[in-house]
Amino acid sequence: MCSLVPPVLLIGRDVLYERMVHQLLSPQPQARLPIVICGMGGVGKSAFAASVMNDSRIQQHFEASIFCASLGKHPDILDFLKCWAAQCGIEVKEPTEARTLFLRLNAYFAKRSVLFIIDDIWEVDHASFFLLGGYDCCFIITTRLPSIANHLAARQADIIPLSLLNAPESHTLLQALTQQPYFGEIEGLPLLIQTLAILLNQPHSLVSDQEKLSLFHQILSAKPPLNYALPANETINNVADLLRRSFQDVPTQKLTYLKQLSQTVHATTVFHLNTLQALWHQEDAKSLVREFVNYGILEPLGQEKFYFSLLMKAFIDLHL
Repeated sequence: MCSLVPPVLLIGRDVLYERMVHQLLSPQPQARLPIVICGMGGVGKSAFAASVMNDSRIQQHFEASIFCASLGKHPDILDFLKCWAAQCGIEVKEPTEARTLFLRLNAYFAKRSVLFIIDDIWEVDHASFFLLGGYDCCFIITTRLPSIANHLAARQADIIPLSLLNAPESHTLLQALTQQPYFGEIEGLPLLIQTLAILLNQPHSLVSDQEKLSLFHQILSAKPPLNYALPANETINNVADLLRRSFQDVPTQKLTYLKQLSQTVHATTVFHLNTLQALWHQEDAKSLVREFVNYGILEPLGQEKFYFSLLMKAFIDLHL
Protein backbone atom coordinates (compact mmCIF):
# COMPACT_ATOMS: atom_id res chain seq x y z
CA MET A 1 0.00 0.00 0.00
CA CYS A 2 1.54 3.29 -1.10
CA SER A 3 1.94 5.86 1.66
CA LEU A 4 2.75 8.86 -0.57
CA VAL A 5 -0.56 10.61 -1.08
CA PRO A 6 -0.93 14.19 -2.38
CA PRO A 7 -2.84 16.27 0.22
CA VAL A 8 -5.13 17.55 -2.55
CA LEU A 9 -6.77 14.11 -2.64
CA LEU A 10 -8.55 15.05 0.59
CA ILE A 11 -10.51 17.77 -1.22
CA GLY A 12 -14.18 17.34 -0.29
CA ARG A 13 -13.37 14.80 2.42
CA ASP A 14 -11.93 16.86 5.24
CA VAL A 15 -14.91 16.26 7.56
CA LEU A 16 -14.75 12.48 7.10
CA TYR A 17 -10.99 12.65 7.55
CA GLU A 18 -11.20 14.41 10.92
CA ARG A 19 -13.97 12.08 12.05
CA MET A 20 -11.80 9.07 11.31
CA VAL A 21 -8.72 10.49 13.04
CA HIS A 22 -10.87 11.30 16.09
CA GLN A 23 -12.20 7.73 16.21
CA LEU A 24 -8.71 6.27 16.06
CA LEU A 25 -7.46 8.53 18.83
CA SER A 26 -10.47 8.02 21.08
CA PRO A 27 -9.57 6.55 24.49
CA GLN A 28 -12.84 4.62 24.65
CA PRO A 29 -12.40 0.85 24.15
CA GLN A 30 -15.52 0.63 21.98
CA ALA A 31 -13.82 2.96 19.49
CA ARG A 32 -11.05 0.37 19.07
CA LEU A 33 -13.19 -1.63 16.68
CA PRO A 34 -12.41 -1.93 12.95
CA ILE A 35 -13.17 1.20 10.97
CA VAL A 36 -14.22 0.26 7.45
CA ILE A 37 -13.82 2.61 4.49
CA CYS A 38 -16.34 1.55 1.87
CA GLY A 39 -16.95 2.79 -1.66
CA MET A 40 -16.92 1.85 -5.32
CA GLY A 41 -13.70 1.13 -7.21
CA GLY A 42 -11.62 4.22 -7.89
CA VAL A 43 -13.34 6.40 -5.30
CA GLY A 44 -10.12 6.80 -3.31
CA LYS A 45 -10.40 4.39 -0.38
CA SER A 46 -6.73 3.41 -0.30
CA ALA A 47 -5.54 7.01 -0.68
CA PHE A 48 -7.86 8.09 2.12
CA ALA A 49 -6.55 5.35 4.43
CA ALA A 50 -2.95 6.23 3.58
CA SER A 51 -3.61 9.91 4.32
CA VAL A 52 -4.95 9.01 7.76
CA MET A 53 -1.97 6.73 8.34
CA ASN A 54 0.44 9.59 7.59
CA ASP A 55 -1.34 12.14 9.79
CA SER A 56 1.16 13.44 12.36
CA ARG A 57 -1.31 12.84 15.19
CA ILE A 58 -1.72 9.19 14.18
CA GLN A 59 2.04 8.71 13.73
CA GLN A 60 2.69 10.16 17.17
CA HIS A 61 -0.07 8.18 18.89
CA PHE A 62 1.05 4.83 17.52
CA GLU A 63 4.74 5.80 17.61
CA ALA A 64 4.91 4.89 13.90
CA SER A 65 3.97 1.30 14.74
CA ILE A 66 1.79 0.79 11.67
CA PHE A 67 1.42 -2.38 9.61
CA CYS A 68 -0.15 -2.41 6.14
CA ALA A 69 -1.32 -5.09 3.72
CA SER A 70 -3.07 -4.56 0.38
CA LEU A 71 -4.75 -7.91 -0.22
CA GLY A 72 -6.77 -7.86 -3.44
CA LYS A 73 -9.05 -10.65 -4.62
CA HIS A 74 -6.57 -13.52 -4.37
CA PRO A 75 -4.16 -12.75 -1.51
CA ASP A 76 -1.34 -14.95 -0.31
CA ILE A 77 -2.30 -14.69 3.36
CA LEU A 78 0.72 -16.60 4.62
CA ASP A 79 3.13 -14.42 2.64
CA PHE A 80 1.68 -11.23 4.16
CA LEU A 81 1.90 -12.69 7.67
CA LYS A 82 5.51 -13.73 7.06
CA CYS A 83 6.35 -10.17 6.03
CA TRP A 84 4.81 -8.84 9.23
CA ALA A 85 6.63 -11.48 11.28
CA ALA A 86 9.93 -10.42 9.69
CA GLN A 87 9.19 -6.78 10.59
CA CYS A 88 8.69 -7.88 14.21
CA GLY A 89 11.83 -9.99 14.29
CA ILE A 90 9.82 -13.21 14.66
CA GLU A 91 11.62 -16.22 13.23
CA VAL A 92 9.43 -18.40 11.01
CA LYS A 93 10.40 -22.04 10.68
CA GLU A 94 9.23 -23.84 7.57
CA PRO A 95 6.85 -25.38 6.95
CA THR A 96 4.30 -23.20 8.71
CA GLU A 97 0.62 -22.43 8.25
CA ALA A 98 -1.24 -19.12 8.23
CA ARG A 99 -3.24 -20.06 11.33
CA THR A 100 -0.11 -20.92 13.32
CA LEU A 101 1.60 -17.67 12.35
CA PHE A 102 -1.57 -15.71 13.10
CA LEU A 103 -1.55 -17.03 16.69
CA ARG A 104 2.11 -16.08 17.16
CA LEU A 105 1.55 -12.57 15.80
CA ASN A 106 -1.59 -12.20 17.89
CA ALA A 107 0.40 -12.96 21.04
CA TYR A 108 3.18 -10.57 19.97
CA PHE A 109 0.78 -7.65 19.43
CA ALA A 110 -1.44 -8.45 22.45
CA LYS A 111 -0.12 -5.65 24.68
CA ARG A 112 1.14 -3.28 22.01
CA SER A 113 -0.48 -0.19 20.52
CA VAL A 114 -0.53 -0.79 16.78
CA LEU A 115 -2.49 0.47 13.78
CA PHE A 116 -3.25 -2.16 11.16
CA ILE A 117 -4.37 -1.11 7.68
CA ILE A 118 -5.98 -3.96 5.76
CA ASP A 119 -6.61 -2.68 2.26
CA ASP A 120 -8.81 -4.00 -0.55
CA ILE A 121 -10.74 -6.79 1.19
CA TRP A 122 -12.97 -9.02 -0.94
CA GLU A 123 -13.63 -11.86 1.53
CA VAL A 124 -14.46 -11.62 5.24
CA ASP A 125 -12.31 -14.66 5.98
CA HIS A 126 -9.28 -12.90 4.51
CA ALA A 127 -9.63 -10.02 6.96
CA SER A 128 -9.86 -12.31 9.99
CA PHE A 129 -6.16 -13.25 9.71
CA PHE A 130 -5.16 -9.61 10.19
CA LEU A 131 -7.35 -8.65 13.16
CA LEU A 132 -4.52 -9.02 15.62
CA GLY A 133 -3.58 -7.87 19.11
CA GLY A 134 -5.54 -6.49 22.04
CA TYR A 135 -7.56 -3.42 23.05
CA ASP A 136 -4.78 -0.99 22.17
CA CYS A 137 -4.75 -2.06 18.53
CA CYS A 138 -6.79 -0.26 15.86
CA PHE A 139 -7.80 -1.35 12.39
CA ILE A 140 -8.59 0.42 9.14
CA ILE A 141 -10.18 -1.81 6.51
CA THR A 142 -11.02 -0.80 2.95
CA THR A 143 -13.48 -2.59 0.70
CA ARG A 144 -15.76 -1.82 -2.20
CA LEU A 145 -18.34 -4.35 -0.95
CA PRO A 146 -21.06 -3.04 1.43
CA SER A 147 -21.79 -6.58 2.63
CA ILE A 148 -18.23 -6.90 3.94
CA ALA A 149 -18.36 -3.46 5.55
CA ASN A 150 -21.58 -4.36 7.35
CA HIS A 151 -20.13 -7.68 8.50
CA LEU A 152 -16.82 -6.33 9.82
CA ALA A 153 -18.04 -3.09 11.39
CA ALA A 154 -19.66 -3.50 14.80
CA ARG A 155 -21.58 -0.24 14.43
CA GLN A 156 -22.84 1.84 11.53
CA ALA A 157 -20.70 4.68 12.88
CA ASP A 158 -17.61 2.57 12.17
CA ILE A 159 -18.31 2.60 8.42
CA ILE A 160 -16.79 5.54 6.53
CA PRO A 161 -18.68 5.83 3.22
CA LEU A 162 -16.66 7.40 0.42
CA SER A 163 -18.84 8.75 -2.37
CA LEU A 164 -18.13 10.52 -5.64
CA LEU A 165 -17.03 14.13 -5.43
CA ASN A 166 -19.54 16.76 -6.47
CA ALA A 167 -18.92 18.98 -9.51
CA PRO A 168 -17.18 21.89 -7.69
CA GLU A 169 -14.96 19.48 -5.73
CA SER A 170 -14.08 17.60 -8.93
CA HIS A 171 -13.03 20.78 -10.73
CA THR A 172 -11.07 21.96 -7.68
CA LEU A 173 -9.19 18.66 -7.50
CA LEU A 174 -8.41 18.60 -11.22
CA GLN A 175 -7.24 22.21 -11.16
CA ALA A 176 -5.03 21.48 -8.14
CA LEU A 177 -3.44 18.55 -10.00
CA THR A 178 -2.95 20.36 -13.32
CA GLN A 179 -2.60 24.02 -12.28
CA GLN A 180 -4.91 24.93 -15.15
CA PRO A 181 -8.67 25.37 -15.58
CA TYR A 182 -10.77 22.67 -17.22
CA PHE A 183 -14.15 23.68 -18.59
CA GLY A 184 -15.62 20.30 -19.49
CA GLU A 185 -17.86 18.14 -17.33
CA ILE A 186 -16.01 15.89 -14.90
CA GLU A 187 -17.25 12.75 -13.22
CA GLY A 188 -16.43 12.86 -9.52
CA LEU A 189 -14.40 9.64 -9.41
CA PRO A 190 -10.93 10.47 -8.01
CA LEU A 191 -9.25 7.69 -10.03
CA LEU A 192 -10.70 9.19 -13.21
CA ILE A 193 -9.74 12.75 -12.19
CA GLN A 194 -6.17 11.76 -11.31
CA THR A 195 -5.73 9.87 -14.58
CA LEU A 196 -7.23 12.76 -16.54
CA ALA A 197 -4.78 15.11 -14.81
CA ILE A 198 -1.87 12.91 -15.87
CA LEU A 199 -3.10 12.98 -19.48
CA LEU A 200 -3.61 16.74 -19.39
CA ASN A 201 -0.13 17.29 -17.96
CA GLN A 202 1.53 15.39 -20.79
CA PRO A 203 3.26 17.52 -23.45
CA HIS A 204 1.07 18.01 -26.52
CA SER A 205 -1.93 16.49 -24.74
CA LEU A 206 -4.68 15.43 -27.13
CA VAL A 207 -7.36 15.34 -24.45
CA SER A 208 -10.50 17.19 -25.48
CA ASP A 209 -13.61 17.58 -23.36
CA GLN A 210 -15.56 17.67 -26.62
CA GLU A 211 -14.63 14.06 -27.36
CA LYS A 212 -15.97 12.39 -24.23
CA LEU A 213 -15.95 8.82 -25.58
CA SER A 214 -12.36 9.17 -26.77
CA LEU A 215 -11.42 10.70 -23.43
CA PHE A 216 -12.81 7.75 -21.47
CA HIS A 217 -11.02 5.34 -23.79
CA GLN A 218 -7.74 7.16 -23.09
CA ILE A 219 -8.37 6.98 -19.35
CA LEU A 220 -9.15 3.25 -19.45
CA SER A 221 -5.93 2.49 -21.33
CA ALA A 222 -3.76 4.73 -19.12
CA LYS A 223 -1.62 3.43 -16.27
CA PRO A 224 -3.04 3.94 -12.76
CA PRO A 225 -1.66 6.93 -10.80
CA LEU A 226 1.55 6.12 -8.92
CA ASN A 227 -0.08 6.61 -5.52
CA TYR A 228 -2.85 4.11 -6.30
CA ALA A 229 -2.61 0.98 -4.14
CA LEU A 230 -2.15 -1.99 -6.46
CA PRO A 231 -3.27 -5.39 -5.16
CA ALA A 232 -0.78 -8.17 -4.67
CA ASN A 233 -0.85 -11.25 -6.93
CA GLU A 234 -2.77 -9.40 -9.65
CA THR A 235 -1.49 -7.97 -12.92
CA ILE A 236 -2.65 -4.37 -13.26
CA ASN A 237 -1.51 -2.71 -16.48
CA ASN A 238 -4.07 0.06 -16.79
CA VAL A 239 -7.21 1.60 -15.32
CA ALA A 240 -9.37 -0.92 -17.18
CA ASP A 241 -7.70 -3.75 -15.24
CA LEU A 242 -8.68 -2.07 -11.97
CA LEU A 243 -12.33 -1.81 -13.04
CA ARG A 244 -12.38 -5.34 -14.45
CA ARG A 245 -12.14 -6.72 -10.92
CA SER A 246 -15.69 -5.52 -10.20
CA PHE A 247 -17.08 -7.60 -13.05
CA GLN A 248 -15.14 -10.84 -12.67
CA ASP A 249 -17.64 -12.49 -10.34
CA VAL A 250 -20.81 -11.23 -12.03
CA PRO A 251 -22.68 -14.22 -13.55
CA THR A 252 -22.76 -14.10 -17.35
CA GLN A 253 -26.55 -13.84 -17.54
CA LYS A 254 -26.51 -10.79 -15.27
CA LEU A 255 -23.95 -8.98 -17.41
CA THR A 256 -26.78 -8.62 -19.93
CA TYR A 257 -28.57 -6.26 -17.54
CA LEU A 258 -25.46 -4.10 -17.26
CA LYS A 259 -25.08 -3.96 -21.04
CA GLN A 260 -28.70 -2.84 -21.31
CA LEU A 261 -28.07 -0.15 -18.71
CA SER A 262 -24.93 1.01 -20.49
CA GLN A 263 -26.82 1.40 -23.77
CA THR A 264 -29.39 3.55 -21.97
CA VAL A 265 -26.88 6.01 -20.51
CA HIS A 266 -26.74 9.25 -22.45
CA ALA A 267 -27.28 12.45 -20.48
CA THR A 268 -28.24 10.97 -17.12
CA THR A 269 -26.28 8.59 -14.93
CA VAL A 270 -28.68 8.51 -11.97
CA PHE A 271 -31.45 5.93 -12.12
CA HIS A 272 -34.44 5.33 -9.89
CA LEU A 273 -35.23 1.75 -8.93
CA ASN A 274 -38.49 1.96 -10.89
CA THR A 275 -36.58 2.96 -14.02
CA LEU A 276 -34.22 0.01 -13.65
CA GLN A 277 -37.13 -2.38 -13.11
CA ALA A 278 -38.79 -1.13 -16.29
CA LEU A 279 -35.54 -1.34 -18.26
CA TRP A 280 -34.88 -4.89 -17.13
CA HIS A 281 -38.53 -6.01 -17.25
CA GLN A 282 -38.40 -6.95 -13.57
CA GLU A 283 -41.33 -6.55 -11.19
CA ASP A 284 -38.91 -6.33 -8.28
CA ALA A 285 -35.23 -5.66 -9.08
CA LYS A 286 -34.13 -4.86 -5.52
CA SER A 287 -32.04 -8.00 -5.11
CA LEU A 288 -30.42 -7.52 -8.52
CA VAL A 289 -29.60 -3.88 -7.81
CA ARG A 290 -28.28 -4.84 -4.37
CA GLU A 291 -25.99 -7.35 -6.07
CA PHE A 292 -24.60 -4.72 -8.45
CA VAL A 293 -24.09 -2.35 -5.52
CA ASN A 294 -22.18 -5.09 -3.73
CA TYR A 295 -19.93 -5.55 -6.76
CA GLY A 296 -19.16 -1.84 -6.66
CA ILE A 297 -20.82 -1.19 -10.03
CA LEU A 298 -23.76 0.91 -8.82
CA GLU A 299 -23.56 3.45 -6.02
CA PRO A 300 -26.65 3.96 -3.82
CA LEU A 301 -27.68 7.60 -3.41
CA GLY A 302 -30.67 7.05 -1.14
CA GLN A 303 -34.40 7.28 -1.90
CA GLU A 304 -34.07 4.28 -4.25
CA LYS A 305 -31.73 6.18 -6.58
CA PHE A 306 -28.47 4.75 -7.91
CA TYR A 307 -25.46 6.21 -9.69
CA PHE A 308 -23.91 4.47 -12.70
CA SER A 309 -20.43 5.75 -13.51
CA LEU A 310 -19.66 6.93 -17.03
CA LEU A 311 -16.28 5.26 -16.67
CA MET A 312 -18.07 1.99 -15.91
CA LYS A 313 -20.19 2.53 -19.03
CA ALA A 314 -17.07 3.04 -21.14
CA PHE A 315 -15.56 -0.14 -19.69
CA ILE A 316 -18.69 -2.18 -20.42
CA ASP A 317 -18.92 -0.83 -23.97
CA LEU A 318 -15.29 -1.67 -24.68
CA HIS A 319 -14.61 -4.84 -22.72
CA LEU A 320 -17.87 -6.76 -22.12
